[in-house]
Amino acid sequence: MKVTDLNSTLQSGEVPDQGMEGESRPARNPPVDKDALIKRFYELVSPSLPNEWEVEVIIDEIVGLPQSAREQLFSQVPVIWPISNSLCLSFIEDGSQVIETIPVDLIPKWVRAILRRYEQKGLASARELIVNVDRSFLTPLRKHNLVHFEDVRKRMLFYIRGISGEDIDIALNDTSYTNTTTFYVPPSITLLDTYQKNQLLYKFLLTLH
Repeated sequence: MKVTDLNSTLQSGEVPDQGMEGESRPARNPPVDKDALIKRFYELVSPSLPNEWEVEVIIDEIVGLPQSAREQLFSQVPVIWPISNSLCLSFIEDGSQVIETIPVDLIPKWVRAILRRYEQKGLASARELIVNVDRSFLTPLRKHNLVHFEDVRKRMLFYIRGISGEDIDIALNDTSYTNTTTFYVPPSITLLDTYQKNQLLYKFLLTLH
């Protein structure tokens, strides 16, 4: 490095990483152990033994992802695999292309929507919800006000048991009512104009009981 360049560098407060010949070293991602990822997948689906070539195909898709993205995909394997092996393999393979576009807190909700779609319309329709996640899941979520109770069940149970001090259960019914031990609420609500308001409406119904 020339003296004039060194002076400029010191004044700017930036010190480059120097190689053997004074060249800056490019940043490198840590190497990923593909065999370790394959082993991890088999552990997640044990005692099932899917075909090796199928597993290699999906691992090839995720090996280049950041570790956090791989973990988000892997974390859903125990949820999806017992429902459908094929759907789970598709989730890893197709999901690898879109997982980084989905807010982390929405991934469980996305997976629940995929499973509902699979149960209602089959594998091809569920894959469409994976591949076209922005059009089929994120955009409607931003625009629509539909709240499924199953998406907020845990939070509502915690809330109502906390304010009542009782071990109350919540079940679904088209008409909202209670028999003192169980609160019945609609399976979904679209009455108000936003998703957040309809979540609060569930809370209001439970409090009213």
